[in-house]
Amino acid sequence: MAKPYQSWWRWAKKGGFFVSAIDSENRFVRDMPAWEELVLNWHELRSLPASWQARLAEWRGIYLIYDIDSRAGYVGSAYGSDNLLGR
Repeated sequence: MAKPYQSWWRWAKKGGFFVSAIDSENRFVRDMPAWEELVLNWHELRSLPASWQARLAEWRGIYLIYDIDSRAGYVGSAYGSDNLLGR
């Protein structure tokens, strides 16, 4: 008798599956919050979903970067190429 995982592999190999859709982004990505509510940490900035990156590339404005460890802040403005995303 075949081992259970071998049986499943053989069964799956015979099946044909049709692709019904290919999404450009993970369906678990939540909608981007309004600009007044947008607060991101360093780890979140490094892994922004594509839809969020596109939106930030459209936005211009004033932003604040705050370092919790040194308790120092930097205020800057974003305009021109890539707007907020470029910062």
